[in-house]
Amino acid sequence: MDTIKNNPVAVGSAAALTLIGTYLLTRTEEKQDASGGRVTTRYLERIGASLATKFGAGKKTHTMPTHVVVTEEKGAGGMKMDKRMYFQCIVYDVSTASECAKIQQNLHNSLKSKSIPHVIYDDTQNASAFGLLIWNTDPSMFATQIRPVLQERQFDLAKQRPGWTMFGKTYTNGHEKDMEHFLLKKPVLAALEEKNVFGIWYPMRRKGEFWMLEPDLKCQYVLHHASIGRAYGAAGMATDVRLNCFGMDEADNEFVIGLIGQDLNILSKIIQDMRMTKHTSLYMDKLGPFFVGHKKFQFDIVKSSQE
Repeated sequence: MDTIKNNPVAVGSAAALTLIGTYLLTRTEEKQDASGGRVTTRYLERIGASLATKFGAGKKTHTMPTHVVVTEEKGAGGMKMDKRMYFQCIVYDVSTASECAKIQQNLHNSLKSKSIPHVIYDDTQNASAFGLLIWNTDPSMFATQIRPVLQERQFDLAKQRPGWTMFGKTYTNGHEKDMEHFLLKKPVLAALEEKNVFGIWYPMRRKGEFWMLEPDLKCQYVLHHASIGRAYGAAGMATDVRLNCFGMDEADNEFVIGLIGQDLNILSKIIQDMRMTKHTSLYMDKLGPFFVGHKKFQFDIVKSSQE
């Protein structure tokens, strides 16, 4: 009986057979006594309702769960902050290496003249390519201020490399004591630190199974992963810029990572060490592409105003 009760198909079949059997058995009585034992529509409805109740085949009610909307970043002690820094890393290809050098210089001059902070990287893999890193707390700035500069005729030969543009925003883990420093200042200082001449920038996306893990297990995997970067940071070997980009990335990536330092070997070693964690080896769906840049120009609006 329990098997039938838990199987909707079995319930329906049982109900149908009962109704048909009842109908056939009572047809003979109907011929013998026209005034009694007839299988009327009302009779069938009562039988159907009784079976539905008995076997649990009645209509089920569904309630919509309540979703709590939280848009602020959370820090230690219940602190909240509804402000974050947006970063964009764009990779460009130019037809010739000599033209690439000219465009990099002109772009630096143009952005500087408009007081737009930035870093311009040489592409370590391609003498005819470069990377542009820009940031602002206002995401509309990328369309209203940066876009007009890049649309100038002098930059027509710089072609944006498809699939290599990274865009994301800083976020907290919920335990930061100085949220303003962590969200707005620390990543900019890392990008502008003069000794940090190398930068590896890449997007990433986790597998769907990761998001369905129990919270404690997810936390365990992420902490193991993060402990590696923290160890290199504590040793003064490297720093990072961590951004999330849900819904802002054409390839449906979830995060953008910038590893920044003065030794490219160290940055590569961080990625190698993290590759051996369960977080990456089991639950990473996609990593890269990787842009490896060497800093050529940078402009710090704060430093410039102090000079």
